[in-house]
Amino acid sequence: MKRLRRHYCNNANVLHHDHHILRENGDSSRHQVSVGLIRMANIQPLMNTAMAMFNLNDTPASDNTQYHLCCYHANQVLILRNRLETKLDTLLKRDGSNEASIFDYAHITDAIKAYAHKTHHVFIVLATAVAEVGRDHDYDWAIVEPSSMRSIIQLAGRVWRHRPDKVASKPNISLMQYNIRALKQSNRGGAQPVFTMPGFEQPDFLLTSHDSHYVFRETELQRIDATPRINNVPENERDGARYLSDLEHKVMKDLMSNDKTNVVNGYWQDPNTSNRSHVHLSCLTPFRTGQPQTEYIIEPTTFKSSLDNDRAPNDIYEHNEDGQHYLVYNAEQARIQGLSATESTTKVIKPSTTPLSNPNVTPWLNDSLVNALLEVQSTYDDLSPNTILTRFAVVSVYDNKLGWLFDERFGCWKDEGLIKDNYY
Repeated sequence: MKRLRRHYCNNANVLHHDHHILRENGDSSRHQVSVGLIRMANIQPLMNTAMAMFNLNDTPASDNTQYHLCCYHANQVLILRNRLETKLDTLLKRDGSNEASIFDYAHITDAIKAYAHKTHHVFIVLATAVAEVGRDHDYDWAIVEPSSMRSIIQLAGRVWRHRPDKVASKPNISLMQYNIRALKQSNRGGAQPVFTMPGFEQPDFLLTSHDSHYVFRETELQRIDATPRINNVPENERDGARYLSDLEHKVMKDLMSNDKTNVVNGYWQDPNTSNRSHVHLSCLTPFRTGQPQTEYIIEPTTFKSSLDNDRAPNDIYEHNEDGQHYLVYNAEQARIQGLSATESTTKVIKPSTTPLSNPNVTPWLNDSLVNALLEVQSTYDDLSPNTILTRFAVVSVYDNKLGWLFDERFGCWKDEGLIKDNYY
C-alpha cells in the first residue's frame, strides 16, 4: 500500500510540474497550480487510497508543495454530491484563451492563501467513472486505473477538453500498469477477470495478461481517441486475447451477433421479443444486479433542533469529533411511516470524523451538510424540514451489512482498516 500511495503522489507531482499554470505575484513570489483527475474503477479502493494519501508521512516535495484533494463518487449524500458537482462544473469550465482565469475562483485562491508560503499547489479530484460521462470538465492532467478502452477514451476527453489548441510535448495522462483487481489477484493466484465491474473481461473472454504494457497497442496510447472502438479486430488477431480493445470487440460481437436471442439482440433479431424489449428484457438485466441498494437519510441534528422534543426516546445519536451530531434513518421506513415515527440507527452507517495526519494533503471543496440543508430550506420555504431531509439528505449503499463509515467531507465507505499497508 505504501508503494501504491506514493505512486499516485509521485505521478501527480511529475504531471503537475509538466502541466501547470503559473501566476507571478506582485511580491516577487509565484504560485504554480494544476487541477488533475485520478480516476479509479471502484469506490472502496478509491476511498482506501484517499485515506492513505491523507495519512502519508513522506509526501513528495512536501516542503514546497501542497496537495488539495476531494473525493467524487456515488456514495455521497445527494445534496453534498450536487454541491461538489456544481463547484467542479464552474472551476473546470476552462478558458482556452486565458488559462490564468483559474485564479479567478475563490475555491482555488482561498486554498492557495491558506498555504501561500508554498509554490506548488496540486488540486486533485479523486473520482470513479462519474467523472467520465456527462461532465463537461477540463483537467490539466489525469492518472487512470485501467478498466476498459472505452473508459480510457472517455477520460481522455476530459483532459484539455476546452483547450484544443494546446499541444503536449510531454504525456499528460498516466496509465497504471495494473488495476487494483489485478494487484489483488496476484496475491491470491489464479486467472480471473480483472477488467470487470466495470469492464468487458469475462471468464469466457480472458486476456493473456493484465499488464498495461501488453494489453494496449503503442498506437492506442500515443494518441487516445475513439479509433480502437471503431476499427474491427484484425483478421490475424481474432483468435488471440492479448489486446483489451480487441477483447471488447469480441464481447460486443458475441452479444450482438449471437445466433441465440439475448437481452441486447432481442431488440432487433427476433420480432417475437422486440415488442417487449423496453420492459421485459430490461428487467432481466437490472443495473448492479446482485448488489441491492439501500437508501439512508443522514440528518445533522442542528438542522431542525427545534423539533428535538418530537423524537422517539430511543433515537441513537452519533457525532463526529467536531461535535456535530447526526441521526441515521432507513429511508424506505421513513417514507412509509414518516420520519418522526422512524427510529434512528447506526447499525449500518456510523457517522464519524476520520483523523487526517498528513499536513501536506488537505481536503478540498468539502461542504457542511447542515449548511447545505439550511440553504435548501431558505430556497424552498414551502417544504417541511422532514421533506427536505427525505429528498436531499439521502445516500445509497450497495448492501445493508455493518461497517459503513460516513464523513461529510468524503461520503460513505467501508471500514476495512483503511490505512493499513497490506490492504492491497
